[in-house]
Amino acid sequence: MISLARFTLFAATAATALVSVGTALGRLESRAWAGGAVTAYVTLVAIGLRRPTMRMFTDAVARCEEGAALVVDVRAGAEPALSELLEIAEKHGATLTLALTMRDAVGHPDAVRAALARAHSLALVERPHAEDRDEDAASATAPPSRARAPRWAAIDRRITRLERECALWDERFTALDPPELWLADGLYTPMLQRLADAFDRTLLAPTADLRDERDPAALREALVDALAQHAIVRVMDSPALRAQLPAVLDAVARLGVPVRALTLPDAA
Repeated sequence: MISLARFTLFAATAATALVSVGTALGRLESRAWAGGAVTAYVTLVAIGLRRPTMRMFTDAVARCEEGAALVVDVRAGAEPALSELLEIAEKHGATLTLALTMRDAVGHPDAVRAALARAHSLALVERPHAEDRDEDAASATAPPSRARAPRWAAIDRRITRLERECALWDERFTALDPPELWLADGLYTPMLQRLADAFDRTLLAPTADLRDERDPAALREALVDALAQHAIVRVMDSPALRAQLPAVLDAVARLGVPVRALTLPDAA
């Protein structure tokens, strides 16, 4: 089903075109109509690019139908984070969505299998470019013009890298399907949708992002507030998070908001 934001974009595109043509043909005497329409259109597009939850350009899981969802980004290394997170969640009757790089997932297969066996869900997150030694080496030896390559070429390189990582998953987890959710950073443009389509993944668009919160008390308060609003909350794994998580899960449980893992049927 087409999102309301995307329908609005199509309607705004048609309306802006009609106003512009009418002004050019002299049917509309005031050029302020055309200027206002173009300004409003550009503003709408800019908002859509910055807010993936609107699903204007990119299809994304951007809501949790029942309860709230906590997406824990474990890209800094899966142990001991995964085992500790699973223990905390189990004690509090919560299921999490764990965002892992493919490198961490295949490096800790037992933890991944344990997470899936306990009804947690996984989301693939791209590893930082600084960790991709092959691409770093290629960039160092490439001519300067490579830095000015079209953005579509950059998408092609990301597709190639992710193809290698998906093949690695198939090799290490022969009985498991790859994660169907993909946590992506940056603008949610049609180019990013091309990546999702290439791997038959659904993009995950958090409605609250607490990755930059450092103060433990502030982190706990922000998590409780966001989860109480039935948000999809993204947070970076850290010792501080694991220390605050029991109190957070207790607080939202008292509010009657279950913390659930994100899966496509529940979030569609």
